[in-house]
Amino acid sequence: MLRDCRNEDAEAITRVAPAAFAEFEQHYSDWPMFSANVARIPELAKTGEIIVAEDDGQIAGAVTYVGSQAPKPAFFEPAWPIIRMLVVDPATRGKGIGRQLTEECLRRAERD
Repeated sequence: MLRDCRNEDAEAITRVAPAAFAEFEQHYSDWPMFSANVARIPELAKTGEIIVAEDDGQIAGAVTYVGSQAPKPAFFEPAWPIIRMLVVDPATRGKGIGRQLTEECLRRAERD
């Protein structure tokens, strides 16, 4: 089930985000900083819409959709809608959760 993020989801998202990237730890020269930044996904709610995926009552993934007119880092064209920080809990991979989250971002871009 996909839905908009609620305040009480922040802790679960903060747990899922670093786990989603953990298999790549050896490829990052500064893993502690990277994993700390990834865990800050809830802060993206200031400029975007965080969408969460629930699987069996648990947060299984999240993504941030940033609309075309919302503030974003300078390396993105201001008029572009963007997808930021798509994460899926490794324990729930293979269920199409990442695809569903991406498709929801596309729906919101069409809406905007």
